[in-house]
Amino acid sequence: SRNSNTEMLRIIAMLMIIFVHSINEYECYNSEISQLLLIPMFGVLGCSLFFFMSGYGLLFSLCKKKKELKWNYLIVHIKKVLIPVAVVYVVNTIVLPYTFAYNSITIDHSNILTLSLPEGTNIWFIKVLLFDYITTFLLFKILNNPRTQFVSIVSIQVILIAVLYMFKVGAYWYVSNLCFVLGALHTVCP
Repeated sequence: SRNSNTEMLRIIAMLMIIFVHSINEYECYNSEISQLLLIPMFGVLGCSLFFFMSGYGLLFSLCKKKKELKWNYLIVHIKKVLIPVAVVYVVNTIVLPYTFAYNSITIDHSNILTLSLPEGTNIWFIKVLLFDYITTFLLFKILNNPRTQFVSIVSIQVILIAVLYMFKVGAYWYVSNLCFVLGALHTVCP
């Protein structure tokens, strides 16, 4: 089914990102064989694929809801993003004190409010994904014309990326959020 294929692609994308993040601290990451196999690009590709599938899935879902779109829809989608963040935060907080790196890390528990992990690792994509979900939902709630909705989504995303890129926030990773727009544009509203 369409839904299971979308979820499977998102899982593959997440595994690609996790793989790159798990090896990027080791020498093999910048080795010739790693470069030849394009391993450093797996993270970029995985991130782009994840955003593409998120844009596609979210727009497809919003198109099906149309007139019966309720605020609960947004709350459910925000929970899908924030619950895994909370789980990772709790696991990281429990496991981190037992690692060798613990002495060089300062744990600031206010990080959870800025959606950062205990050691200060910024999980920027969660913030961008929340922005995508909230703005897209609001545009569908406010605007009735599908063409106006799509033009507004594209405009907001391009402006967001331009501003973030100008201020060097997130570097080229934020550009992968344009794939959210590409996924949205591939959605055909019934």
